[in-house]
Amino acid sequence: MTARQFIATASMILAYALLLATIAYAAPPNNDAGAANTAIRSHASFAFVPSQDCGDSYEPNDSLSTAKDIPVGVSIDAFICTASDVDFFKFDVVAGQEIIIDLTSLPADYDLVLYDPAGSGVADSTNSSLADEQISHAASDSGEYRVRVKGYEGAYDANDSYTLKVMVATPTCGDAYEWNDSFADAYPLSSQEMVDPTICTAEDEDWFKFNVSAGQIIDLDTTSMPADYDLYLYDPAGNLVDQSRQSGTADESISHAATANGWYRARVIGYNGAYDPIDDYGLRVNVKDAATPTPTATPATCNDPYEPNDSYAQAVPFPGNAPALHAFICTANDEDWFKFDVSAGQTIDLHLTDLPKDYNMILYKPDGNMAGTSYNSGVADEHITHAAAVGGAYTVRIFGNNGAYDSSHPYTLSLQISSATATPTPTPTVTPRPGATPTPTPVRLYTPMILRKR
Repeated sequence: MTARQFIATASMILAYALLLATIAYAAPPNNDAGAANTAIRSHASFAFVPSQDCGDSYEPNDSLSTAKDIPVGVSIDAFICTASDVDFFKFDVVAGQEIIIDLTSLPADYDLVLYDPAGSGVADSTNSSLADEQISHAASDSGEYRVRVKGYEGAYDANDSYTLKVMVATPTCGDAYEWNDSFADAYPLSSQEMVDPTICTAEDEDWFKFNVSAGQIIDLDTTSMPADYDLYLYDPAGNLVDQSRQSGTADESISHAATANGWYRARVIGYNGAYDPIDDYGLRVNVKDAATPTPTATPATCNDPYEPNDSYAQAVPFPGNAPALHAFICTANDEDWFKFDVSAGQTIDLHLTDLPKDYNMILYKPDGNMAGTSYNSGVADEHITHAAAVGGAYTVRIFGNNGAYDSSHPYTLSLQISSATATPTPTPTVTPRPGATPTPTPVRLYTPMILRKR
């Protein structure tokens, strides 16, 4: 190699080294959302620093000021390219609207933060690992909101995208108890209060709270439901302590003995997103003192021959030799429980008549779950008809509405158990198509909520 060739080659190597050094010392874009802005320094290896966008069409969007517009109601796919990368998106909201943000299809542990028009963080979602993230927030101000997607402790994946969807909804129903969509925002109720709220959207849920002393009995009932709603009860610490999950539009009912002092919460939510923005449902809460465990002397004017039968465990057998019985609700805390055996396929007919006061009736299955209710007003008769799907000991509960009772005048409870007599018309046998596999019937399962902190 000649001296000229050597000099030319050395000059080219030096120029290339200077170019790599300039790239390696460049600082990443400014991030005003809190990510570190530390320059990545290269040593003798002159390591190549990857581009921040990694094929992400929304870059650069690494700060509140560079947030990219996101179409409301449309899912987009984007990337977290490096450990220091964050993504900001913006959208317009009117005060009073509900903001719902879903972050799904996560390739790594990413978190969500929502910022109001002033740039203040107002809500977040920080589930672990690859669990979906969601924010639901009622906007208190109009303007441009922003959402930030960031990897937890620098998590990222430059090769696999995440999916982000922003929805903005204006409540279409006149629910006087909103906003009450969370444990913290529960609407306060007094004992023996009846309200008529509405489940407005598939994401809507209603929370109510009421003050209870340990040892008191909480009675919760939902009635006149326009869709399949479920009822849950939480203690003051936020633990789920009871639930009622009947199918379809059947009434829901919970009776629970409180073990702690404080504000208990009732949560009503549509099963699989069920809702009705037009028709409301009824919710009744009644908090009462527990009946005295030791049987007390029956008032002389009451003379109820079936006492004590004030609980599920104390239910007395319905007289087998009579189609009806006569009993009393002796005090405001008195309840009457009766049990009877039924075979699967039989039909239960219960009639509560001759009422001196406003009494209610609930039928329970052998497993303790509610099978039917009757809550007519005043002294109107109560009636329950139920086709038994399983055999066993069924139980009926009679109690006064809001503590109603009459120790001088009895009520009449009639029971009729009948077997199905109609013979089903034979259905023509259809030869299945070769190779076709019957589709399994979906089974409704209860999935417990898991609350996890980092």
